[in-house]
Amino acid sequence: MPSPISLVPGILANVDVPVLTSGRTTLAFYPDRVLAFQGKSVGAISYASLNIESFPSRFIEHESVPRDATVVDHTWQFVNKKGGPDRRFKNNRQLPVCRYNRLHLSSGRGLNVRLLGSLDGGFNEFALAVQQFSRMH
Repeated sequence: MPSPISLVPGILANVDVPVLTSGRTTLAFYPDRVLAFQGKSVGAISYASLNIESFPSRFIEHESVPRDATVVDHTWQFVNKKGGPDRRFKNNRQLPVCRYNRLHLSSGRGLNVRLLGSLDGGFNEFALAVQQFSRMH
C-alpha cells in the first residue's frame, strides 16, 4: 500500500504528497502530475497518460502466510497429473493458495511498476482515487 503522506526529499511543495516506493522507483503523486524518481533521474507523468489497475491474484505461498492474507485453497508442492500429491516425493508438503492484490502502474513512455500486496483488495481504494483524479485532469 502507499506510504503515509509525506514530502519528497529535495522538492518543496505547499501540499503533502502521497508517495509510493518500490525497489529503485519512487512515485510522488502531485496535484498536477506524477513524478517518477529512479536513481538520479526524474520523469514527469501526466495523469491522463497514467494507467493504473488493481486486481486480485492467486498466489501459492511457499513461506509463512502474512496475517492479512486470505487463504482460498491449498495445493501440493509437487502435484500429480490428477491434481493430488505426487507420492514420488517424500517431503511433499501442502501449500496455501492466497488471494493477493496486484497493482500495475504504467504509461506509454516506459513506466511499468507492478506490486503484489498480501491484503485482498488492499490497492483498490488507491487505484480508484488515482483513476478519479486522472478524470479531473
